[in-house]
Amino acid sequence: MSRRKSRPLQFEKQLQFFILFVLASIPLLFGAAHPFVQGIYTALLLICCGGFLLLNLPLLEDRLGFSRILPFLLILFYVVLMSLPLPLSLVAVLSPHRAAAITQVNTLAGTDLRWVSLSFSQMVGYKEGIYYFAILVYFLCLKVLLQQRDRIFFDRLLRVMIVVGVLEAMYGILQVVSPSLGVLWLKNAYKSACGTIIYKNQYAAFLNFCWPVALAVGLGFYRKRLSDIAKKLKKHKHRKRRHLREKLTVKVDQAPLYWLATALIMLAVLFSLSRAGTLSMLLIWLIILALLPFARKRKILLFISILLLVVGFGSILGFDTIVKKFALLDATGRGRIRLWEASLSIIKDYPWTGSGLESYRFLSPVYLEYFPGTVLYDRAHNEYIELIIELGIPMAMVLFLWIMCLMIRAIRHLWKIRQAPFAQIRSSSLVGITSLASIAGFLLHGAVDFAWRLPANLFYCATLAAFVSYALWNLEPGHRSYGEK
Repeated sequence: MSRRKSRPLQFEKQLQFFILFVLASIPLLFGAAHPFVQGIYTALLLICCGGFLLLNLPLLEDRLGFSRILPFLLILFYVVLMSLPLPLSLVAVLSPHRAAAITQVNTLAGTDLRWVSLSFSQMVGYKEGIYYFAILVYFLCLKVLLQQRDRIFFDRLLRVMIVVGVLEAMYGILQVVSPSLGVLWLKNAYKSACGTIIYKNQYAAFLNFCWPVALAVGLGFYRKRLSDIAKKLKKHKHRKRRHLREKLTVKVDQAPLYWLATALIMLAVLFSLSRAGTLSMLLIWLIILALLPFARKRKILLFISILLLVVGFGSILGFDTIVKKFALLDATGRGRIRLWEASLSIIKDYPWTGSGLESYRFLSPVYLEYFPGTVLYDRAHNEYIELIIELGIPMAMVLFLWIMCLMIRAIRHLWKIRQAPFAQIRSSSLVGITSLASIAGFLLHGAVDFAWRLPANLFYCATLAAFVSYALWNLEPGHRSYGEK
């Protein structure tokens, strides 16, 4: 990586405030699920973040890391290619089943379609592909801004995520206390915590991005207290040490405030009645405890202390509904497995090219013939199966392998932090650890639901990915030592 001196970037401060605005606002209107709202955010991200990158491109060539995003760019190019009209003769070679369907339409309807796309949903595919590109542009912008080492901006990002998470959690808990309280102006169909996001599983996935950030900030205050105590004790005689330790503890120990926020958001995950969200939350905790660089007893104490807060708050509301929901796990699980097995038949007909983004809802009525006709299954409830259906086996494997390689690389680098004393760990590393765990939980959640399809969730996931990238960048040789912030 180049070590050239940092030069001022054009419109950097304005872009910081824009990112904070989007981070705070994108979950509020149903998580930007409506195509119109999603389109507005897509346009804003492309104009503001894309314009920033273009204006500063000569200064950013060594920071963007294009080699690591090439697989994703390849997939985006393929998504666009799938939506372009192609000769029917070429489609017959690439996707025989798609060509046969068009030929049958020509015969029955008396049409003469000679140019068709590989995708069953061209316009929706364009829309989703453009939004994914906007998310990539945003990730690159945030990555560059974090590398400017603006601590105030970094702290603001963390606190905005925590505040949004706490507000969403409080709104969700109010929905549990008062079942008549809807999701904004809509009726709450689930009678559970949904916040401002209609679908409870997507809501739980969103909160699982927020509470680990609150936990990391709390651990940062705890780390700062230990670091300050260690430095001051070296400069004072033994008789003053006890007084100094008590003074520093009172001065900087704000960790319990953020652990309280962590417990509150975790409680909302439980009362969303999302079993996938709860299981993902447990996985996030396991990864965080595995990567945190302090003694096992302190890890257990940290987990138990927050668990007691969750149980204490939850006992007021009652855990009966949560227990009943998990009791139905076996029956619901069998239903999901049947849905996945039926969806695999779509892959058999479109193995190599796929059927296009967002095409599952068009194909499911044909392939799910043994399911109730009164229910529309517009999702496979498994992001991996649905992406294979949409992209085809080759491109889906490229996507999955790319994600797996990035995760393995991040875990391998952050694992080294465990060897350093906790008091010397940077705040960015703590945030990187919890962010990586959150992304892993999000990947697990995708195996049993469609939490990836909410625009707000993808935006927050990209934000945490930028935090992980920032933590890894700080660990590279030539950057700051462990003790620096």
